[in-house]
Amino acid sequence: ECTEMDLSVFKSNDGKSQLKVTYSGEPYQGEGHALVHEFWSLNTKKQKQTFKDQFVRPHLADKHRPFEEASPTRVVANQHRFRLPQFVIARKSGRFWKLRDKIFEDELK
Repeated sequence: ECTEMDLSVFKSNDGKSQLKVTYSGEPYQGEGHALVHEFWSLNTKKQKQTFKDQFVRPHLADKHRPFEEASPTRVVANQHRFRLPQFVIARKSGRFWKLRDKIFEDELK
């Protein structure tokens, strides 16, 4: 179960800003809270459209107000407009977790 979602700006190795989304969950096998990270590059028009389709649309809490922000800093400043998923499904791939799906509360009804 997802208990927290945090958005932050992350600098990639080439110095470009990316949006980093961190999902925190219940403790996993006694190891502390499970963390899954998702990174979004928002440099090109195609990247911005993919972000809007795959992140903004399902996460946006107030769908009656359009969300047009497209830079990582502006998205972080508006993170109060996003709802966190009820569940984040991820699987371990090597040393890291790979995000598979996000399920929101309204999808369970």
